[in-house]
Amino acid sequence: MALWLYFLISLLVVAALAVVNSQHQRVSDRWLQRTFDALQFDTAHGRQAGPDMQVVKQVTMEVSSHNHPLTAFWYCVGEGPSYFVAMAHYQRDGWMGGHYEWTIKSLDEARMRHALIDDKQALQATFGSADPGVLHA
Repeated sequence: MALWLYFLISLLVVAALAVVNSQHQRVSDRWLQRTFDALQFDTAHGRQAGPDMQVVKQVTMEVSSHNHPLTAFWYCVGEGPSYFVAMAHYQRDGWMGGHYEWTIKSLDEARMRHALIDDKQALQATFGSADPGVLHA
């Protein structure tokens, strides 16, 4: 009987941890999106706000560093078209707090195609075709 009780308590603890982790991920995703929306991109047609950019691919990596636990790469298309990768790094401000710092890099068409070469949907959204074409070094 005690074994069943131990199993039931363990199962409830694991389920509770899964729910908390899922909720934390949703909050983190919304926070990351809000900080992206505050960015400004210098396109061929002037400055463009984050919400006006078309994000065609998002890559998020959780790393084990205490100071930089998360890094995200968002590949974006702006007017012109202009191509960018916006890189977010989470910076801890102490034991419980932190903020995202973004670095924006402009990409030419060849570099954008190379970055998206393994993602047919992103290529289609960016260039209108999933054919990566020929890249010249």
